Amino acid sequence: MFDREAIQQLSEAEAISAAQVAVDNAIGENALHAIAALPAHFTVHDLEQRLPLRRRARGTMTTSRLEDFAAYAAAHLEDGAITFVHADQMQAVAVLNLGTPAKPGHADNLAIFKPATTAAYDAIKAIESAPNAQRQHTQTKLAEWLEDWAECITCFDADAQAIDLRKAIAAVRAITIESARKAESVEGQLSSERSAFESVKATARTPLPAFVHVSCEPYAGLKKREFVLRLAVYPDDKGVNLGLRMARAEWHREEMALELASLVRGALAASMQVALGTYVAK
Repeated sequence: MFDREAIQQLSEAEAISAAQVAVDNAIGENALHAIAALPAHFTVHDLEQRLPLRRRARGTMTTSRLEDFAAYAAAHLEDGAITFVHADQMQAVAVLNLGTPAKPGHADNLAIFKPATTAAYDAIKAIESAPNAQRQHTQTKLAEWLEDWAECITCFDADAQAIDLRKAIAAVRAITIESARKAESVEGQLSSERSAFESVKATARTPLPAFVHVSCEPYAGLKKREFVLRLAVYPDDKGVNLGLRMARAEWHREEMALELASLVRGALAASMQVALGTYVAK
């Protein structure tokens, strides 16, 4: 006689054998659908880590060197591999096992090329004010920033006339705040009006730079570009703050992305297709 526990163990053994057959059939080479019905309390274990070799290549390689990216991608690409250049993130992602419509891959074997930003471009991004988020700086901070990057900077006034950088820095350091208040009162037989007007104005002994041009390579390997930063003054009765906003920032991003795509195409030659955009496997 078999007791209840023995019967249960025999049932589980038969279920395990049946599950093994179902899994083998589901993942076999000729299987059309990788689906198997298993009891809810069964756990399927992946034994790949116990095998001498992995079943397939997958992983992510990341580098800031274009030649290393191209060499790795060329050595590991499979049928249907494509490189996508992401404009906003300024990076190229090679999906090495994307596959084809007839034989789609898992799209989880990647090579990523993300060029390093230069110190000068990092300085621009750190000092500039975002269009929808006003970022203000003290006179001292902005003046010191102009001094630190003097070799890359040219200043211009509102009439597009060049200003000597030393004079521009002196003007930033010596801004004067002028405040005026005007009050008016009108008393009528049946009415009474009160109005007040207050103005705050910032002036300097020498002309303030209206535009700051910064010439630099934004990313390693990309050509030198000239970025125009507009100076804004925010005076109040307590002092003055300054802001720099990049003109045509979106245009610069588009141009740099196109240049990056051109560099990647040249490095990959005819080994892989390159497209502007992103890809997310589902």
